[in-house]
Amino acid sequence: MRLRGVTSGLRLIARNSVFVGVAAVASILSYFGGFRRGVASVLGRANVQSDWAVDVVTLCVFTALLSVLLWAVQRIIATRQRTRVQILDTSMQMVLWSDAAGERIREYQDLRSSAKRSMLVMGIGMTFLSTDLKYVEHLLDQDRQVRLLMMDPDVVTDPFRLVKPGQCTVERGLFDSYFRRKGYARDLRTSYDRLVSFIVERSRSSDRKGAISLRKYPYLVPMNVTMVDEHEARHGHMLVEWCLPFGDWRMSARMSQSEHAGQFRLFRDSIEELWRRSERVVHDRRQG
Repeated sequence: MRLRGVTSGLRLIARNSVFVGVAAVASILSYFGGFRRGVASVLGRANVQSDWAVDVVTLCVFTALLSVLLWAVQRIIATRQRTRVQILDTSMQMVLWSDAAGERIREYQDLRSSAKRSMLVMGIGMTFLSTDLKYVEHLLDQDRQVRLLMMDPDVVTDPFRLVKPGQCTVERGLFDSYFRRKGYARDLRTSYDRLVSFIVERSRSSDRKGAISLRKYPYLVPMNVTMVDEHEARHGHMLVEWCLPFGDWRMSARMSQSEHAGQFRLFRDSIEELWRRSERVVHDRRQG
């Protein structure tokens, strides 16, 4: 059993490309300078004279030191990815982070989970939300009213494709480049189809709770917005996010209706207007 565990551990390490790369660099660098001689001296004091033992210990120690150094650098970079900037007033802050930052995703999940009655989620592609439909189902099981508003996938087109007069379109490659996400146009369509299927399937259940509706708008609006209890004076909260062009950086602001009444109403009324102008795609029959 122990041998099997050791074998599995070695196999896991061998499949880790980062570790293999670090080990390769360590194996080269460890033989430069006096590092190996220092290891040999320490082992010599312990009456270990084997060159093989010196080589193994040198590689392991140097790999460990280099791994710690890389980990420290990654932590510094991750810390710098979240930069706060004061804006509008002393109680509101802007947060700058990368698209796939774990803290960014948790911020959205925490906000949505805090909803007492309702939420409106406006997103460009709904990519993260659509891949976690169990989480959406959990929110609905708490009898929440969920409104989803996303960009029409037909806005993104292939080059030279014929479009309707007056229709807003964005070339597929430029769309991916703007958000710095290869294949984002494809992900947009996949998310859309996934959400439609989820809502249609759910509408067939007679004992469902809550209500969910999906609408689409035919524009490129590089923003993501989540509002919870948006019409509740005491509980309304919102997370607004601007997608900076040609990169994966996002700038967001968290606000509440009780502390930022003016800004909250401004964004809420704008999103509600976009909701009214949008096209209904699918909804369960308990909600219009």
